[in-house]
Formats: sequence, structure tokens, C-alpha cells
Amino acid sequence: MAYRRPRRNMDGDIEDEIKAKISLGWSGVQIHRHIEGKWKGRDLPDLRTIQRMVRDISIVDKSGEWSIADSEPEDARLVLDVFADGCANGYLFHISKDLANWVVRVKKIALGAPAQIVFFLAFLYLTRDDTGVEIKGLDGYLAFTPWKEDRKYLMLYKRAVAKKWVPKVEMWSILVGELFKTGLVDPRFTGSADAVREFEADIYERSKRGAPADSIETIANLYEMHSDDVKDIIQKYESGGTK
Repeated sequence: MAYRRPRRNMDGDIEDEIKAKISLGWSGVQIHRHIEGKWKGRDLPDLRTIQRMVRDISIVDKSGEWSIADSEPEDARLVLDVFADGCANGYLFHISKDLANWVVRVKKIALGAPAQIVFFLAFLYLTRDDTGVEIKGLDGYLAFTPWKEDRKYLMLYKRAVAKKWVPKVEMWSILVGELFKTGLVDPRFTGSADAVREFEADIYERSKRGAPADSIETIANLYEMHSDDVKDIIQKYESGGTK
């Protein structure tokens, strides 16, 4: 079931938040109240838009409730680990047989990934029955392993998306922005065009100060981005590409 993007314009972080709540079984009314409380003053989608998204994304899952009898013992342990983590953190209340199958598959591939990542990826794979850009974005996320403790993997993944080597993963704000947020905000993948221009101008200005604290490597570490991305932005800015 391919998800149809809402007709109205919607900020990426808000859309990602809505998708995440849908995956957890929230209703349109619950989600609408949540985003109104979280983002007062933002341009938010109305209730009907959110309810349409819930209809488009929600799974018509006839596979039934999963139990340990439905999996081999070693696979059941993987599902139970994700289930326990979800219940402890309030984001997972039940799991179907089909979703459990995807949890096992993703967990075996995404070695060392937090349970929350495994659950969201499993949900996204389950709601995609095609081989389009959404699937390629999920595959790319798994390929570059951005969840690893060594942040070079995250930086390389962001570079791969920036260079369009792989499509951006769905729910970027959750799977990248929130789960790995330690540096300054990098708006390139979910921010507005104005935010990206300001971001690039800031990087260029920092790079021209000449102080050791403003070296390319330091800037890259601040924003948790690849140093070659910083160089690309500086070169783009100097050639007038940001204007």
C-alpha cells in the first residue's frame, strides 16, 4: 500500500511526527491535539487532512495478533525485545504477525540498531508493497547504518542523501533528527528553503573567519555532517548558488 502525500504543503518535521503517531495506532483526533500542543504558532494541517493521512497509511492487517507460537524461538526473542522496549517507552501496544515478520527481518539486518528504529522501519516496510523511492530510501538507511556509535556512519549517510546517492528515508525527523540529535540543527533535509539558505550562509561565514574553531572539520562536527558536504556548501555559496 503506497502512501499518498498530502495535497497541501506540510513541513517535513510535522509530517514525520504524524506518520510516527499513525504507526503507533493514534487516531486523527489524538494526533491533531498532539501537534497543536507541540507546535503552537506553526502552520499546522487541519483535522481532515490528518484523518486522510491516517486512512492512507493505516494498515488493513488481517494477519492477526502475533504470539511466540508464530515464530521460531530465536526469532520470537527478537520480536519480544522490540515489544518490551516499546511498552516500556509507551510507543507499542500490540504487534501483528505481518509486522512481527518485518521486525525479525529488519532486526537481523540492522545489527545493533535501537528497538525504536527497528519498529519504525518494520512499520514503514509493511506499509510499502512496491519497489519505489520509499523502499529505496529505507534500504539506503539500512545500508549506511547511521545508528552506529561512531558518528562517521551518520555523517556518511547524510552525505549520501545530500548527493542523492540514495533517497531520503521516510520519517527523517524521527529516524535521524530526533534519535541522533547532538549537534546543531541541520535543516537540509526537512527545513524550508529559507532555513537552508540561512544555514548555508552561516557555514560560509564561519569558514571565512579563519580561526581554528571555524575549520571545516569543526563545522562538520558541529552539524554532524560530512566535511565534504561543508566544502560543497562553501563552493556553492562562492559560485552564487545560494542566491
